[in-house]
Amino acid sequence: MNNKQTEKKIAESFASAKPNIYDDVAAQCPTRSPSKARKNNALGWKIATCALALIMVVAVVFGGVTLGQYGQQNSVVASVTLDVNPSVAIRLNGNRRVISVDALNLDGEKIIGSMDFSGAQLEVTVNALIGSMIRSGKLSADSNSVLVSVDAKNSEYGALADIVSREITVILQESQIESSVVSQRLDNTDNADELAAEYGISVGKAQLIIKIMQNAPEGKYTVEQLVQLKINELNLILNGLSLPQDEISQNGAASEGKYIGRDAAIAAALNSIAAGLTQNDVQRLVCKMDFDDGVMVYEVEFVYKNFEYDVEINALDGKIIGVESEAQNTRPNQSELTEEQIKQKALELAEVPQAERDSVNVMVERDLDDGVMEYDVKFSYNGKYYEFDIDGYGNILSASQKEISSGSSESDLTREKIRQKILEAVTKDSRFASLTLQSTREWEIEMDVEHGRQVYEVEFKWGRYEFDCVLDVATGNVTFKAELDD
Repeated sequence: MNNKQTEKKIAESFASAKPNIYDDVAAQCPTRSPSKARKNNALGWKIATCALALIMVVAVVFGGVTLGQYGQQNSVVASVTLDVNPSVAIRLNGNRRVISVDALNLDGEKIIGSMDFSGAQLEVTVNALIGSMIRSGKLSADSNSVLVSVDAKNSEYGALADIVSREITVILQESQIESSVVSQRLDNTDNADELAAEYGISVGKAQLIIKIMQNAPEGKYTVEQLVQLKINELNLILNGLSLPQDEISQNGAASEGKYIGRDAAIAAALNSIAAGLTQNDVQRLVCKMDFDDGVMVYEVEFVYKNFEYDVEINALDGKIIGVESEAQNTRPNQSELTEEQIKQKALELAEVPQAERDSVNVMVERDLDDGVMEYDVKFSYNGKYYEFDIDGYGNILSASQKEISSGSSESDLTREKIRQKILEAVTKDSRFASLTLQSTREWEIEMDVEHGRQVYEVEFKWGRYEFDCVLDVATGNVTFKAELDD
């Protein structure tokens, strides 16, 4: 609004708001009489005084209207945050005019640059900010997602979100980019405020991360992992979750341009099971993107020859990260197999040469299920970790393999050596210096892979203490925690 428009607005406000006091003030002023010259001076002073009083009343009313309008124009009643990385916050008055645009990180400062948005329309401001992000390469065909977080009354949220989403879509389309806008209302943000302050991110991004973790399987993600991701990656993760539409809305698909694509991921998954396998050979095929162990992945699920497969593929290079399978139906053979035969079957499935099988450290756990013995067989070989569930008749109930990205397995790391390494680490703590193998009980040892590293997860008890330990095979490092059993 320019100065003339502002003056006109104030004048109109004054005209409609001023009280009709002129007559009252004039009535208190005596009528001038020509025949009483002696009273002329006194009468003049009274008229001057009345006029001054009238001027002061007008000034007070005019000033009140002006200050009221100034306060309305400069009071923040809503804010809209745009997150891509960069992150910026647009502060709005009651007329949806911009009071200020604030950078929430260093990239945000670069996007704003020297632009001054004071008094500008919301649409103009969004257009300029998104345009700056496009020119700087922060928004592109390979990274097309924008998170819009609105802090406003319920009655205003929908309108503001629609205005901003529409403006983003239009300007991206003008740059030949298909947009993807994720919108949410900021509400009850105490937890998000704390998370944002701790990790130096916007409250909007913090709230989105909290919602992802609330709707994902427990333990699937960590905050430390998700805060490192850009909005486009978080948007891709959202596609695999079922979030209530009244909490978050998505308009347009997040770009997968940086990745190998779903067709390539499906082809790699099928070929990991059998050479030449096609989509026509399998049933119930599903492909979605996810985030696992620090990398974006494609998860491809399908059923083939009575097995349900779940194949995980590195989304950047197409490398197979892990394969899991589960039998749909099983039929017993004529007779049960021995534990040694079960081990050999698992090693054969992992294509371990006969000459090398004796050097592979195989861990086997047994469990009786409905009268049938089941074996949980775990081992690592040639940079991969394998786990098979096989029943006593030799039926493969489930199978999985994971890449071991660093370090190597120790073929001679028996249960006795694992216990020894754990005890050496624990007894270095002065609180547990008197601990011995003979004084411990209820040992449980499991092999696993964490973040691409082969580990042994070990639990045992000593007195009233319960120990939870992790042995990193590649480094030999042991971490543990001890808790008193109530």
